[in-house]
Amino acid sequence: MKVFKKITNILGFLVSRITGILIVVMFAILLWQVFCRYVLKNSTGWTNELSMFLFFWCCMLGAAWAVKSGGHMAMTMLANKFKGVAGYVVRIIIVLISEVFFAVLISSGFKMTSKFAHTSTPLLKISNAYIYCAFIVSGILMALFGLEKLIDLIIECVHYKKKTGKDGKVSCQ
Repeated sequence: MKVFKKITNILGFLVSRITGILIVVMFAILLWQVFCRYVLKNSTGWTNELSMFLFFWCCMLGAAWAVKSGGHMAMTMLANKFKGVAGYVVRIIIVLISEVFFAVLISSGFKMTSKFAHTSTPLLKISNAYIYCAFIVSGILMALFGLEKLIDLIIECVHYKKKTGKDGKVSCQ
């Protein structure tokens, strides 16, 4: 478990840094686009295309980071209604449902990537496969981060059962 946690922590660190770099690059490209359009009076189409490409990747990687950091939407109201082991069971079910969603995301990503692999963007001629593989990459990352959360919940539940007399509401975060 320690090796898996170390791997997911490294992946989480890399995802957060790569996403930050992509945001800075996207911002610089958009600034260049505004400068060209309003100062030079010459619009550059490639900046729009590339910024959309980067925005999509930022969103998908950001979603993966949200799963890792616990910032994703969760059914905390439902989980908080249950105390003790029941609360852990509800949280485990929530993570399992999320894992099913991540599997669907990965599967859909493979389908879309193969479907659009032979097409490319109009100006930059970048294969659309590079755009749609963001579904695959982020889906795999989310599944790994979700698995980490699932293992943590199971371990917490086992330790909770060993404790005596502690029975409180459980947070989904």
